[in-house]
Amino acid sequence: MAAEVLDGGARKRRLAASSIALVLLILGTFWGLDDHFPFGPFRMYATKDEVDGPVRSLLFEATDEEGNTFTIGSNSLGLRRAEADGQVERVRSDPNFLRYFAEAYEAFHPDEPPLVHFRLVHRIFELKNRELVGRAEETIAEWTRD
Repeated sequence: MAAEVLDGGARKRRLAASSIALVLLILGTFWGLDDHFPFGPFRMYATKDEVDGPVRSLLFEATDEEGNTFTIGSNSLGLRRAEADGQVERVRSDPNFLRYFAEAYEAFHPDEPPLVHFRLVHRIFELKNRELVGRAEETIAEWTRD
């Protein structure tokens, strides 16, 4: 099969599109945010956490109408962990947003009792010299069903 030869206009359009993509990649690498994917910086695995200091872990906690309190994994809400982490500021600014997490849990677990309380928590593990020296919890937001 013979290769198709592009006319001058098609070549210019392809060159322009490639140039724009290259410029966006360069700008995104130096001044972009992770949200600008695929033109943002590719630093997801290029950084490391300090071995000392606080380590935060996101936790969903729910109470059903029978009074049972339990922890819910983000996968039980139909979310990946990073998607849940990405909602923290939204939930902090509007705690009623937790209602949607409760509804998602109930949709995935229709045979379980309805939830009456939902809490989003950061568990904080304090490390010093790579050893656990303290634990704390920070409640980000709470929602109670009316």
